[in-house]
Amino acid sequence: MANGNDLTDAQKGVYKENDAALEEAEEHLRTAQQKAYARLKEVGIDGGDESCMRCGCPEYVATPHHPLANCPREFCGHSFASHHW
Repeated sequence: MANGNDLTDAQKGVYKENDAALEEAEEHLRTAQQKAYARLKEVGIDGGDESCMRCGCPEYVATPHHPLANCPREFCGHSFASHHW
């Protein structure tokens, strides 16, 4: 992989477009998370930033990367590695 100085203008442009698109996606995710936390708080659930926003799973652990293995419990949609075991 070439370093940033060896890239063509077209390649640099693609990286710039990717950066802008990914930043926009991250902003949408941050907004969705803020709304989800606010909805939960409105109904008396305040688990903090590390709590599950989808199903309230008490064993949920926020992780940056979610392995493909799913939790075997029917009510839970989190990956197997996203739990305290």
